[in-house]
Amino acid sequence: MRRWPAAPMMIMLVLGVAACAPPPAGTDGAVTDDWPALPAATAFVPAASTCHESIEATGALADYAPVDCSATHRTETFHVGTYTGRAAAAATTPADGAGPAYGDCAKRASGYVGGEWRSAPLAVHVTVPPDAAWEAGARWYRCELTLRNPDDGEAVYRAASLRGALASVAFGCHRPDADEDILGPRLDCTKAHTAEYAGVWTARAGTTWERVWTDEAAMQNGCHTAIARFAKVPDDDYMRYRTGWYTIMPLRQQWEQGERGVRCFLWLDGERLTRSMRGAGTRGLPLN
Repeated sequence: MRRWPAAPMMIMLVLGVAACAPPPAGTDGAVTDDWPALPAATAFVPAASTCHESIEATGALADYAPVDCSATHRTETFHVGTYTGRAAAAATTPADGAGPAYGDCAKRASGYVGGEWRSAPLAVHVTVPPDAAWEAGARWYRCELTLRNPDDGEAVYRAASLRGALASVAFGCHRPDADEDILGPRLDCTKAHTAEYAGVWTARAGTTWERVWTDEAAMQNGCHTAIARFAKVPDDDYMRYRTGWYTIMPLRQQWEQGERGVRCFLWLDGERLTRSMRGAGTRGLPLN
């Protein structure tokens, strides 16, 4: 018969005696009900008023690296919202942030920058959780603002927040190049220029990005209306004899998320203006 060594037996006996000892004063002897409850698990939610070096369609926690907006960055999170209702019940993350998220972000952007955000070369886009996070219950979306070069659409690096910064980045008077491919920097309107930002024309819902590019008549009519409102001239068939027009389209990604605003500029081919045409009336924009 195998015998256990004496020392372990002694330990076992001591433990057994200890287990039968009365509980310390102030306790009930139970060992499972006096531990504080563990905090509930919380899902990752990104923070607003942060900036980022890269532009992302989906924002995984592993890649989340916000920087202070005084540091060099390309995009700024100005609001973090939550999907609700039918959108939140979807089995997968809304593709490219489409759905109610973009509309919410676009509405909030103007309040953040201090005026109509489309009056500057700004782009609003949406960053959403990756599929794995969505399946785990994440329902946030990030509203992002990016300052872009109006001539090629590339994001501009900056080292300051866009909060309240519209006046410093807005369109104004410009001098496009001869081929109308380059808008050029904003000029003081007392300096010689040939184009001036007038407003936004909103394309009809359901219109494709490609269709807007090819439907010149619709774009002309839309921009003529924006220019007429800006310059305080009649919006009629004679607008074509008062001014030309120049446009900047939303990026395709913005269009697919729901953006339909086309920026419109009045444009006078070959004529150098030295004043703003805002409210200029028929004397400022006569028939030619």
